[in-house]
Amino acid sequence: MQNSDLAVTLLFYVLIAAIGAVYSLLGQGGGSGYLAVMAFFGLSPATMKPAALTMNIFVTAGVVFRSIRQGDIDWRFCRPFLLLSIPMAFIGGVTVLQDRSYQILVGTLLLLAAVRLFMQTDQEHLKVTRPGFTGRVAAGGAAGFLGGLSGIGGGILLSPFLIFMRWCTLRENIALSAVFVLVNSMAALSGLLLTTQQFPFEIFWMVLAALVGSLVGFLIAKRYIKQRSLYLLLGAVLIVAGLKLIIL
Repeated sequence: MQNSDLAVTLLFYVLIAAIGAVYSLLGQGGGSGYLAVMAFFGLSPATMKPAALTMNIFVTAGVVFRSIRQGDIDWRFCRPFLLLSIPMAFIGGVTVLQDRSYQILVGTLLLLAAVRLFMQTDQEHLKVTRPGFTGRVAAGGAAGFLGGLSGIGGGILLSPFLIFMRWCTLRENIALSAVFVLVNSMAALSGLLLTTQQFPFEIFWMVLAALVGSLVGFLIAKRYIKQRSLYLLLGAVLIVAGLKLIIL
């Protein structure tokens, strides 16, 4: 029985690392993927939300650092998205839903995240139409609140909207998503820590696994693995996990 428990534990952390690897290629922290894995393994919402937000912060910090060094971030374009999203993510973090309400919310957002992955394309040549200031502020605020409320971070919600509206190129989308997830996950976690929520110690090991995975994703996956196949596989996993949370 102990060997079985050890195998399950190892599988859990391997999956967390795999999520970190795949999502780092998208400029995401992996919040939706981590929530999917934790849902599969039956973790409680009290653990799921702070764990996802914390892993988001550490993984996207590396992505943002690389994006800054490569000059991929257009700060003039990014700032309006962050203006309202940060306080809204904080409010979402403070707000604690009942277990069933939380499961339905996260399940729905996982399904939307799956749509995001299925929309992923390798084409960089998009006809871009820059949005107005108000549109960027409103989109950021909505994604920030839902991201903070669920623990996803919001980037996986904002990103497909930007692609659908053709507000930026895919390269800009990845850089913006990383910045968005980082700052809003920090805001949401700050709000969460003001509540009576506990901060489980096992989150430390989840963060370590996610960081190792994101490093592997950066060094290996881009060169040796077809990204499209990873997105489709992960999208299928998110659909199963989302339906599991909503139906069960």
